[in-house]
Amino acid sequence: MAAGLITLVAVVAWPEHAFPLTWIGVLLILDPINDFFGRPSLLGWLRRGDWSPLVCLGVGALICGWFWRFVCRKSGGGVLLRTGRVEQPSPV
Repeated sequence: MAAGLITLVAVVAWPEHAFPLTWIGVLLILDPINDFFGRPSLLGWLRRGDWSPLVCLGVGALICGWFWRFVCRKSGGGVLLRTGRVEQPSPV
């Protein structure tokens, strides 16, 4: 759980560099809570030696990423992704 809090603090402190950690931080906070209360969690499965949920998450992420890139490329317009802080225009 501490690792999740650290990643979320890093996202707030350095959003230009740490933005990929956003959802990983949420997972690292919520998964230990689920494990503590006896609910299904990645930690519980890994403790029992069952790697299949983690492998399924990884494969699912790769498939979704491939389809995302395929759709964006075939759409013609493309998608512009910007990261970092949004600057407010200066008042005139």
